[in-house]
This record gives sequence, structure tokens and C-alpha cells, in this order.
Amino acid sequence: MYRTGDWVYQRADGQLVYVQRQDQQVKLRGFRIELGEIERVLRGQPTIQEAVVLLREDQPGFPQLVAYIQPIAGSSLDVSLLRLSLKKQLPAYMLPAAIFPLETLPLTLGGKIDRKQLPSPDQLHLAERPLNNIPQGPLEETLAQIWKKVLRLPIVERTENFFEIGGHSLLAMQILAAPNQRLNPPVLCRSYHRRNGCLD
Repeated sequence: MYRTGDWVYQRADGQLVYVQRQDQQVKLRGFRIELGEIERVLRGQPTIQEAVVLLREDQPGFPQLVAYIQPIAGSSLDVSLLRLSLKKQLPAYMLPAAIFPLETLPLTLGGKIDRKQLPSPDQLHLAERPLNNIPQGPLEETLAQIWKKVLRLPIVERTENFFEIGGHSLLAMQILAAPNQRLNPPVLCRSYHRRNGCLD
């Protein structure tokens, strides 16, 4: 039997009635989200050729939207500017927690995007990259260690943006509540706000 990815129900007369796509609509923190809407906005960006969005739960209890994008060959992609553009077109609950540019997106034999083969955020962060801006001083080193533990990353640079490397408000609460004898919560909070702005 061919799986179409559609949800239907069968009437008494045997007719099938279409309900919705089962692989596109997700529920996140009480909101129903059509992943296709986010993908459509991403594809509308001038530097993006293709995009796919998944709801992932790589860290148990913390589902998040992850976007994979294939930039147009030869174009210059700025993820920070892309996020600003998305904020103007999408409500906050539909904004991807992480955006990962890939040279090419994996395809099935039929030429469609193979969502099952898309790498996890952990796999992407584990890819070798130079550490250009190492944390400086005890405060930044301690914060970097906390970020790496909560975000499950091997590397955190001093110029990283918390939300651009997979963070979200619930994980931010974990960071602010992280037990550490060398830092008190107000210090963590001030540092967090200075780097990323208010939680709301």
C-alpha cells in the first residue's frame, strides 16, 4: 500500500475524506503549526533555494523547530539578518529555534527531500570548526561551560547568540537556575540579558 502522508477517514459508503497532512502539522507548546508555512516563508528569501523545517526533540522534554536551508549557490547568507526577516513575517511561536545552512539537502530516490536523513543539531555542531573567539576570564569561561552543558555542544564561542545555536526560553531558565557556587543568579541574569536581550 502506498503511503501518501495524508490523514483521511472513511465514510459509511466507503468514500475517503481528506483531513490533513500528517507530516506537516505539528503541535508545539499549545500551538498548532503548519511546517509548510514556515518553509514557504524561508523559500521566499532572496538567498535561499530550498528549505525544510522539522519539529525535533533531541533533548527529551524540549521539542523545538529546526530549519535546514540550502542557500543559492554563490549567495551570501547572514543567519542573523534571516532571523530578523522571519520575525517580521511569522509569529514568535513559529520561529525556528535553530537554523542550519547546508550545501545540499538529502534527497530520496524519487528526488524529494529525505527528512529522515537530515542531521541532528548535535551532528552539525560536532563538525570541526575553528574556535576563533574563546571565552575570556572566569565569568565567560563559567558561562561557556554552562551553555555547553545545557545546549549539549562541544564548543561555545564568546560571540555566540544563545537562540541561534539552539537555545530557547525554557533552556534559558535552566541556565539561569544552573547551580554554581562561583556565580549567583543576578550575575548570570545580567550576562544573559546583555548578550541576548530580555526573555520576553
